[in-house]
Parts: sequence; C-alpha cells; structure tokens
Amino acid sequence: MPSIILYGNELSPPSRAAKMIAEKLGVDVDFKRTYPIKGECKKPEYLKINPMHTIPTIIDGPFTLSDSHAIVAYLVDRFGKNDSLYPKDIQKRSKVNERLCFDISLFTKVLKFVVGPLLRTHEPTEELRNDCIDGLETVERFLSASKFIAGDDLTVADYCYYCTITFVDIPQKGVIDLKKYKNIQRWMDLIHKTCPLFTKYDQIAEKAFQIYLEDGPY
Repeated sequence: MPSIILYGNELSPPSRAAKMIAEKLGVDVDFKRTYPIKGECKKPEYLKINPMHTIPTIIDGPFTLSDSHAIVAYLVDRFGKNDSLYPKDIQKRSKVNERLCFDISLFTKVLKFVVGPLLRTHEPTEELRNDCIDGLETVERFLSASKFIAGDDLTVADYCYYCTITFVDIPQKGVIDLKKYKNIQRWMDLIHKTCPLFTKYDQIAEKAFQIYLEDGPY
C-alpha cells in the first residue's frame, strides 16, 4: 500500500484520530511530529502545504489535505477495503457528516476548557466549563438513540469524538466527571471492545502528555 506523510502530534485529538484511522486501514504512514505551540505550523515551509497552519495535514503523492474530518473521510475512500467506516449510502454518510460537523463545535468547546490547564496559564472559567458540559450533553443525547455516534455501526465519527471527549481528562482528570454520562460510558466501553486501537491510543496520548509536562511544548 502506498505511504502517506502525516503532520501532527499525538497530544492533538484531531491528529490522533487521523493517525488511528490510517493505522486501522493499514496505511503506511511517515509521521512528521509537528509542534504548533513552538510555532512550527507557521513556518513558511509548512504554510505552503497548509495555509491554515493547523494539524493534522497529509500528503499523498501530489495531493495535500488538511482538517482531520476531511482527512479521515479521504483515507477511508482512498484506502478502505469497504465503506463501513464511512458509508457510501447517501443517508448514512450524511449522518456521519452531520456528526463530524458537530465535532468541530465540540472540539472547540473542549479545547477552550482545557487550554489554560494544559499551558499552565489559567484555570477555565465557569462559562467555559458550562460550554464543555453542553457539548457533552449533546453527545449523550446522540448516544441515547444509537449504539455509536452516527448510527449502529462504528464509523470515523466515533474515532473523532472519542479523541475529542477523552481530551477533557488529559490535563485535568476528573474536573468534569465523564462517568456521569451513562450513554457516553456505555459507548466508550463498546468501542474499546470493538477496536483495540482505542486502548493503544489512550496510552499514546498519556505518554505524549507526560512528555509535554517534562519537556515543555509538545
């Protein structure tokens, strides 16, 4: 299988989701660890491939793509042996797309909540905490109607949501009690049983956070 270049780092939920999907599909990845906090995404050479100066970014031959949601969809279409992770059925795919769009909002809420403790600059305000809780409650409602995020099958949306939601616990474990969200907990248990990669990448994220604490910006 052809290899792709993936710019990102394992502390970043969007990067982690993209890397997980690539590994799930058996794609050979040349991983270029990239540090936004150090300004590496704003270097001229990086801006040439991603003017948005974000991670993740992939390069597949002459083709370049940014945004984790676009990337995971592309990877399944390009390398998937079937369409189970990103269905071709128009209604099923549209539901996955709907959920991926909400993940943008969810990740923004989570990131604003954790960024202060992560950078060790300030504690989150009550407003930011409430925004984060609002996002989690929305996911809880999604999961009241289906086994997985976008229906009764595991899709790319589950990978993206899992990386986003578990980020709540990385810099400040337990500040928001994820265990009180029964549907989210049931879903987390299910996806761990369904795909061992989730456990593997939990450990990768924890290691990345420890490196960040010891060595600074990751």
